[in-house]
Amino acid sequence: PGGPYVLQAEDGKYEDVWVESNHLGFHGTGFVNFDASGHVEFQYVYSRFSDWYNMVIRYALGNTSRTGEINVNGSAFDYTMESTSGWTDYVYDTVKVNLNADFDNTIRFQATGSDFGNLDEIIIADRTTKPEAVEDILAEQSLFFYPNPFSSMTRIDMKYTGAGEPMIRIFNVFGQQVEAGRFENIGGDRFRYQWDGTGEGNYPACSGIYFATIYVDDTAWRTVKVIFRR
Repeated sequence: PGGPYVLQAEDGKYEDVWVESNHLGFHGTGFVNFDASGHVEFQYVYSRFSDWYNMVIRYALGNTSRTGEINVNGSAFDYTMESTSGWTDYVYDTVKVNLNADFDNTIRFQATGSDFGNLDEIIIADRTTKPEAVEDILAEQSLFFYPNPFSSMTRIDMKYTGAGEPMIRIFNVFGQQVEAGRFENIGGDRFRYQWDGTGEGNYPACSGIYFATIYVDDTAWRTVKVIFRR
């Protein structure tokens, strides 16, 4: 797969934080508000190569700057969120991170004695991506899954501007359909589907590879490989 990869903060694994939506301007379903010792961890983050990448951080901070910590694959460094002048004023910042190839990456945002700003999302982009180009990159992105691989729930976000109603069908490696449903329109040309893989009903209960195919009016549009791990 190619990049960039957009990871919503509310979809990470978190502790001592609150997922909120009371300050408009966020992407996804909300943002993360940290406690003094809270953290958000993104697991199984994908990177095509073992290399240095730009990690673009989108956040808002309505008062003075706050410093915490970012930990990438066990290597930690201090990170300061500067004031954006308002809690609805989101900005992009970029740091360099050294990632492993494939899905072998964990990124944690950790408060260290005082709370952070409101973390909205991170974007893993290539080394040449500039912060001012992020919106253009996102506008071109048509489909992404997070997390992938997953162990319980994965989210499929899609940008679709055509006519017709997008649907999804998910098949195992034997070609058997294990899941089907309609996307939810979450605003404008953005659509979302939540796939629960915990074994309820017809959902897959076994670890393995699955193929998610997006259909519009019974015509296949895109197929993505999804890895489910118990």
